[in-house]
Amino acid sequence: MAFASLLLVALTLFIGWVMLRDTLTGRGDMLSIRNFFFLGFLLFQCVSGLWAIVPGDFGDYSLRYPDRTSIIFAVSSWAFILIFMGVYGHGFIVKTLAHKLPGENAAPATASLLILAAIMLGSGILFKQVLTFVPIFGPLSDKIGGAQLALAVGLAMWAWAPRLLNPIVAAYAGAIILVAIATSLVGTYGRRDLVSVLAAVPWALYHAWWKSGGFAFAFKRIAVFGAGGLIVLAAYTAVRTHKAEGASLSGIAKAMTSADIGEGINAIASGQLSANISMWIIETRPEPYSYDTLHAGHFFSTMIVPRQFYQNKPIGLGLIVPQQIELDGKGEDFNVGPGVVGHIFNDNPWIAMWLYPAVFALFMRFADEAIRSRYYSPFIILPMGAALGELAGLARGDIGLFGFNIVISVIAAYVTMVVIRVVLSWFGWRPVYEDAEGADWFDEHNPWGHHESSYDDYADYSDDYDDYEDDSQAA
Repeated sequence: MAFASLLLVALTLFIGWVMLRDTLTGRGDMLSIRNFFFLGFLLFQCVSGLWAIVPGDFGDYSLRYPDRTSIIFAVSSWAFILIFMGVYGHGFIVKTLAHKLPGENAAPATASLLILAAIMLGSGILFKQVLTFVPIFGPLSDKIGGAQLALAVGLAMWAWAPRLLNPIVAAYAGAIILVAIATSLVGTYGRRDLVSVLAAVPWALYHAWWKSGGFAFAFKRIAVFGAGGLIVLAAYTAVRTHKAEGASLSGIAKAMTSADIGEGINAIASGQLSANISMWIIETRPEPYSYDTLHAGHFFSTMIVPRQFYQNKPIGLGLIVPQQIELDGKGEDFNVGPGVVGHIFNDNPWIAMWLYPAVFALFMRFADEAIRSRYYSPFIILPMGAALGELAGLARGDIGLFGFNIVISVIAAYVTMVVIRVVLSWFGWRPVYEDAEGADWFDEHNPWGHHESSYDDYADYSDDYDDYEDDSQAA
């Protein structure tokens, strides 16, 4: 297993080098959609793989041929990343489509941002805590509400970013963030909504302010805020149980204050056994369990259909694996993260190994290209980052479920931005811009229109990915 470990260490260093190189040369942002996915892949496949392979401890997911299986896993991880990077670098048609997405290249002034943040917070609470009880619509409402909470935090931080020491703005924005965090914790067991809300803080700070200060300026600040978010996440990870799903906010907060942070960080670092499970799937496909060709794609495409209307609707691989391995002491609702490599081998690697990284790459290139085409617009940048918790967990899986949640969250966040501004315009409100030249999008009669001039300065950005020869620093 030494060779597999070497391959995974090399892949970890390679991904880290790509992220660093692209940031330093201006080919990409330090905080980009692609980089969030890379961080998740590093944790849930590379680090998780090493966590099992180095000590040879595969827990409940024991392997018959650990040497051979671990090498297949490591080589497949390399193949996934190389295919992903090739497609992402080319961009194909999505880089053109991204430039056609309506959105001005300017940010509203502080007061306008805070008004929008408060309204977005109220909408997020409504969808997250009230409309979730509506039959059939409830599960979708939960995802829409989670995206809106992340948007509210992002808008508040965008307003706060250039004036962190202003006590009035700090109190207003801080209150919005705390309420959003509290709302994301109540009534849930998973951590992805919490991660999305926490990640919206450095995401907005970076794109509103830090990226203009250069690499060192941004990196130091991201490290500080990232460490703070990690502590909160580790505390929640250490205390979360299935019983916490119905716990009160005060009960969750009390438990988190006495949580074992080290235990939480250890649980996060292990990648929740996702690489172990990927390797177990590699060994058990196509015998004794046959390939379920493109299962994740089928699962993704049917997620929107309520199960009562589609009795044969597929279930996630994360639910199937515990049933197949017959884990002791686990209920029928127990689920795991099979890892993206595990999904590929379950879904027929001869097809999925090419298709899945290509689909991921095209979506992420579209999102990153849209951001770079409106480099100063919270109305584009924040919706693209509305599901960072789902994105970071995508490499863990279920990729059909996570992919659906990401797409729905991004679309819902973007549409919510437009709808709220249209409704407010009916009452005579329009956002005030510090730079009037950037306000070229919103028109209550044509809210989807925009002027090409808003991103002409960044028209050459797409070429940087194609040839990787332009080392100019992004504006």
